[in-house]
Amino acid sequence: MIYINKLPNIAKEQVITGCSCIEFDKIFSITNEHLLSVGDIIIYKNVGAYTMCLSPLFIRYFPNIYLYKNDEYSLIRDRWTAKEYIQKSKLL
Repeated sequence: MIYINKLPNIAKEQVITGCSCIEFDKIFSITNEHLLSVGDIIIYKNVGAYTMCLSPLFIRYFPNIYLYKNDEYSLIRDRWTAKEYIQKSKLL
């Protein structure tokens, strides 16, 4: 895991969680590191199952998915909106 941060402030503990808002959806903790803020980047290596197939769509839709290969990133799936979520629904 790599995170890219802009702020010099150090935080005692930061908990990074998933999107389901339940107590065991904790991904990892950072202790005594730079304080994360909006716009910072966290890069996970060798992951994808949680984001690509197990994300609960009742909280947020699927995000953009990128593949890092041969020193470059490629967008392999666009983020979902309400349009993709209801694409097979029969609306009255």
